[in-house]
Amino acid sequence: MNSSILPIQPVNLRLFEQRYQQIQDTINNGTHHQLIQDVTLAIDDVFQSQLLVLLDIRAYAHAMEGHYQLACADAEQMIKHAPFLSSGYVRQGIVLSMYGRQAKAIEKFDYALQLANISSGNNIEQQEDIKRLNACKTAAILLNESRVDFIARLPVEIVNNIITLLPKSSKVSCIHVARIWAQRTLDCASAWKTFSADGNRVDNQVAAKTEHIAGHIEKLRINTSNKMVRSKYIQCMRNGLFKRLHSLTLTGCCTENLRPSAFALSTALWQTRTTLRCFEIHIDDDFNKITLADILLVCDRVTDLTYITHNTLVDVRDQDLSALHNESLPLLSLEIKSSNITKQTVKTVLQRYTQLRRLVINGCDSSAIDPIDQYATSNLEILGFNSRNIPKLASSQQQHQQQQYYAYQQSISSTGMRKIYAMNNDQRRIVHISTFFPIIYKNRKTLETVSVCLSDLTRDEAQEIISTYDDFRLENVVDITFWSTPRMQRLLLQSIPDTITTLKHVTIRYSEDASDIYRALLRLPPLETLRILSVDTTGLEKQCIIELFEQYAQLSESSCGSSLKTVSLWHGDLVDDTVLNVLGDIKTLHHVTLWDLHSVTTQGLHDLMKKLHNQLTCIDIKAMSAVTDNVISELGGSKTLTTIGLDGLPKVTNRGIRALVDKRSTIPKLSSLTITNCSLVTEECIQYANHKIDEVART
Repeated sequence: MNSSILPIQPVNLRLFEQRYQQIQDTINNGTHHQLIQDVTLAIDDVFQSQLLVLLDIRAYAHAMEGHYQLACADAEQMIKHAPFLSSGYVRQGIVLSMYGRQAKAIEKFDYALQLANISSGNNIEQQEDIKRLNACKTAAILLNESRVDFIARLPVEIVNNIITLLPKSSKVSCIHVARIWAQRTLDCASAWKTFSADGNRVDNQVAAKTEHIAGHIEKLRINTSNKMVRSKYIQCMRNGLFKRLHSLTLTGCCTENLRPSAFALSTALWQTRTTLRCFEIHIDDDFNKITLADILLVCDRVTDLTYITHNTLVDVRDQDLSALHNESLPLLSLEIKSSNITKQTVKTVLQRYTQLRRLVINGCDSSAIDPIDQYATSNLEILGFNSRNIPKLASSQQQHQQQQYYAYQQSISSTGMRKIYAMNNDQRRIVHISTFFPIIYKNRKTLETVSVCLSDLTRDEAQEIISTYDDFRLENVVDITFWSTPRMQRLLLQSIPDTITTLKHVTIRYSEDASDIYRALLRLPPLETLRILSVDTTGLEKQCIIELFEQYAQLSESSCGSSLKTVSLWHGDLVDDTVLNVLGDIKTLHHVTLWDLHSVTTQGLHDLMKKLHNQLTCIDIKAMSAVTDNVISELGGSKTLTTIGLDGLPKVTNRGIRALVDKRSTIPKLSSLTITNCSLVTEECIQYANHKIDEVART
């Protein structure tokens, strides 16, 4: 590193100690007049020397981090505190030179040289100061004469590729280097295609350039409570500058104290309606000025809408949407979260938006079930009822493939929902399975995903459903989740025919007794994915899971080779070394997740890694005290691993991580390593791993 750009000198703590001791001596032995002089001298030392040193160090650090404006601000502070000293002008010149402004840098160095030469005395320190200034000036002159501005010379396509890859802070730095740099950066459409305004210093600087980049932004997320920044984006929307805006997210942080800007936001959304297709708004404070009905009216061409409020939802009634014409209702996905969603709102939405393919309503009671049953059209594919993390609609390419499949289903008169998720996530609004079951039955022939955790059936209700719906079969189910509802669990198991070929993914959550599920899986074709979460065991259950894994192990060695590919084992004491030993015999296994398995030993984990080292592509290990450096080192023997996730492992140290990455030649495909909450792994070790693996993250 060029020594001329380094800070003036380190902070002189000895000077502080000397002045402090001198003041103490004067307090004990001197006069008040002498004490005033000593304290005044100490203050002068702090402001005229040490403060300048500290500002110089910070300006240097800002410049090295790409914070041009902050570095200049610190240099200005130095000049303000000591206008007749050269140090502030030196730092200002160095920053200008670093950012390509050589002519201005030379001016600053010349002015600093004048001050240095005018200064009284001819001591060694002054001569060193002049020598340093001349070196800085000479370097700036050479750079000015021989500079090659690659941004100005390279083809625009190459420059755009470079700028697009830069982090946000570096893009902002480019804007301040030179006019041509600013122009190329602001004109680079791909650099601003997706943008998140998070309210930090860099985002606030970008806000000042919103007029220049608004036309490039296609996906915008505003996540700041800074009123000036928020107003800037809203104003640019009102002025019609966001000509390509396709997706907009306003977080709860953004909508704080939004009441005075409610009208401005409404007009801004209206101006973007021709391009806006995805809109998500979170309203965290006590503010219902912008209602769901308002959004539906203003954003009349949005296809994907998410409306989240912590307040009671203002009902949406048919007359609220009377201004809408049927041809302008393309809404395909609607997600609503509120403290109370009424049947009136659900009814209005389903009657008005007949093309709706995804409906997620979080905050309903059982009264909302009837309108779903009555008014949901055959277009509705995904229903989320008081459930979280519901998958989005498929991408365009996936939609094309799905449409071909759905066309076949419709040709055999099978239309209905594909995915149903339902939960009781609020004890104030308990929904019973018996109330919800008619929706499941109605869509039984098309359902591919079923995850229903509501209040279980009573004995009488179960008997009534069995007798009333004796033809209940889930013939096309692909993914099913069993919860801690024994009678519903039994009903779902009975609905799966032995000849089913579609079932690929099974999740068992909090089940009190899953032995019936394991027995059923023994007679069904092999799964691709099995997830077992928070299941404590009886001896019978453990024997059943061992038998299931043994069967999958045998199938994995057969000629067809069709068997389990992904397994997730979370919490509980079902899994011990014996279970892991059998699991390791499944030759088709590629992805394993182990989380908080307190009956597993270090040796059991070590043996599992050894068995799977030539087939695993992805492994996630979380909250496992049995995981040691030796277990992590064993992962380094894998020739197939591409992704490793380590989370909450208290016994893993730098030694284990280094041993893993040092075996990089034996795991050539490893491209991602994520380390989270591993307290004995240092940042230095993370940096070491970063040199050997493409992507290393610490969260």
